[in-house]
Amino acid sequence: MSAKAVTFRLDESLIKDISRIAEDKSQSINSCISQAVQLYCDHYYIQEKSVFVTDEYIKTLNASIALLEHKLNNRSNQLIGSLAIQQFVLSKVLADSLDISSDALDFYRKQAVEFMRENNRVFSLKEMLE
Repeated sequence: MSAKAVTFRLDESLIKDISRIAEDKSQSINSCISQAVQLYCDHYYIQEKSVFVTDEYIKTLNASIALLEHKLNNRSNQLIGSLAIQQFVLSKVLADSLDISSDALDFYRKQAVEFMRENNRVFSLKEMLE
């Protein structure tokens, strides 16, 4: 590292303190001041510009979260598909045992879908009958 001569104005008491510290550490006043300035620069960087969590760590966490979301979505889709198949089987068994025509069953499905669109939420059978 190259050094450059710079002139500073310091309080008399600060110069005495720096001289005493330099004597105690057996180093030059210039070296003592350089270390103090470097310490201040490091302190400033940590307080103002540094981050607690590195960008690489954030990227790793985001990738892990994306992977978990993908796995969860796949699992949810499998579960929803399985429930839809079971519901279809139950609907067909119920319709066959009650002698409900497939046209009537389609009409009921369309009513349920329309109800879901209007209310944008899960519905109960009680609300459908009202």
